[in-house]
Amino acid sequence: MGLGAPIQQAPPEAGQITKVCAQLPVTNASARGAQESRGCYDDPAVDAMYIRLYSSMTPQVCMDRCFLRGYAYAGLTSGTICECEQLYNTGEALALSECNVPCSGDPSQMCGGPGKTEVYTTGLVRPPPRPRCGPGNRGVVFQNQCLYISTAQEAYALAQKTCMLAGGTLAKIDSANKQAAILNYLTGITEHVWVGTAHFTDHWVHLDGTPLTGYTNWRTGKDQVDNIRFMRLNAADNLKWDNYGYWDKNMALCDLPFPWVPDHNPKICGLDKLGMRVNDGGPCLISLGSQLNRLQAEYKCHVVGAQLVSVNTPMEKVRV
Repeated sequence: MGLGAPIQQAPPEAGQITKVCAQLPVTNASARGAQESRGCYDDPAVDAMYIRLYSSMTPQVCMDRCFLRGYAYAGLTSGTICECEQLYNTGEALALSECNVPCSGDPSQMCGGPGKTEVYTTGLVRPPPRPRCGPGNRGVVFQNQCLYISTAQEAYALAQKTCMLAGGTLAKIDSANKQAAILNYLTGITEHVWVGTAHFTDHWVHLDGTPLTGYTNWRTGKDQVDNIRFMRLNAADNLKWDNYGYWDKNMALCDLPFPWVPDHNPKICGLDKLGMRVNDGGPCLISLGSQLNRLQAEYKCHVVGAQLVSVNTPMEKVRV
């Protein structure tokens, strides 16, 4: 395999790497920083992106591959495996002699050990921090928007409601620059993240009703679905995109107005202020329960002076 071949998640016994490079901006090799060992550690039982090379693995090969994929750290284990991660085990280091398995590409060098990982910095130089914004000043400014992460883990509809209560909506990712800004903002995050794109019928659409076209950053095959699914950023795969059902509980990445006004009045409406108004002048949408048949649902709406929502177009589905 040539330098820069795709990195893909695989079970430890797999030895084959397939398919698609992420559509991220190419890392600027001329701005590369120090590449050095951080020590030998027990191999953590966490998901990581890795490559296995049976005849050509070396520390430099591993560092280069991880660097070109935008990872800050490279870990070598068992002589053949290169793991790429944004964080590394900061626990107590082991004696370097425990990372004692010769590299498959150069037996004069060591590439970790059985169950042991030698960690290297890749030389990735991250851009300076962006100006802060949003609730608690915990968001970052990107192109006249405030990117804000809510750390509450919620089902998709509640994640969207969280963003709306803050004055925005789940984030729309429509460019490599925005994906890169999000990656820099969320470096080291360990939980998956909901964003504002969903699959209805036979296509993906952003929550503002525009179709997903142009830039994408899918994990392999994760754009191919045949039912309703919602987009999330996969924390174990450098925030590449995958999909899941609405019931899964993840953090929410919001697009908020910038400048963000702390006393923003969210579009709350309806019975006991449990509804949300998506657009100014639009209908007040409220959920009054689940697992009802149509007759029960119609009656429940009737007693509060409302009616069932009519959903006839992709845009109406997005609003609901």
